[in-house]
Amino acid sequence: MKRIDEKELDLIIEDALRGERLLPPPPTLCANVMKRVKIHHLQKKEKVKFRYVMFGFGITLFAVIIGIVFSLAFYKWYVMYWYGSDAVGGYFDYYRTTFQTLWLTYQGSYSLILTLVLTATTVVLLLLPWAKLPKM
Repeated sequence: MKRIDEKELDLIIEDALRGERLLPPPPTLCANVMKRVKIHHLQKKEKVKFRYVMFGFGITLFAVIIGIVFSLAFYKWYVMYWYGSDAVGGYFDYYRTTFQTLWLTYQGSYSLILTLVLTATTVVLLLLPWAKLPKM
């Protein structure tokens, strides 16, 4: 098969189309092209927004998981498991006393509070770029 050069191909196309009459473009062509360009631009913006949202979601999820791990790691589970409570209510009294003194003694509650603050801060930082975008 003979290989055709680009210039020869252009000449062949010009010869084939020489007798054709040129049609004017439809009046709605520019408007349709602009609609498609706008849709493409909106798609690109949505992709960027989605990327920011997923990145923020990942950071938030990571912060929550780390906070839960630290909360569980510093909690004194062995005391509850091995010793329970001396009162008649058994573990119920222990749970009630633990809940009442949770904010007074350190048993991982600071990690939980830190996790909640970090989560709230991350969500606010995640929503800042979205809030600055122009609304349509």
